[in-house]
Amino acid sequence: MEKFYITPDITGYPGLIVKKETEKTFESEGISQTLKDLTLITKLTEKGDNYDSTSVAHVYLNEGDIVLFDEKKGYIKPAIQMQTAKEIADDFNALV
Repeated sequence: MEKFYITPDITGYPGLIVKKETEKTFESEGISQTLKDLTLITKLTEKGDNYDSTSVAHVYLNEGDIVLFDEKKGYIKPAIQMQTAKEIADDFNALV
């Protein structure tokens, strides 16, 4: 008997593997980000008719973490495990 697999989603997402020396910045309407010293700092600013809101989030990263990049949202640390194409191929080859 053979084994069959559900076809995985092989969509590629732009991003990078974080290293100690990684430094990036991103600016967009209402978003300002800095990635430095293994910390991703995101400042969100929103203005409405009767309010102004500013929030700041610090995401502490480890060397080797993957962060994805979205042209509108900036850098995000995904909540799910991400792998490079080589890691996926190695895992798959280990199955056969």
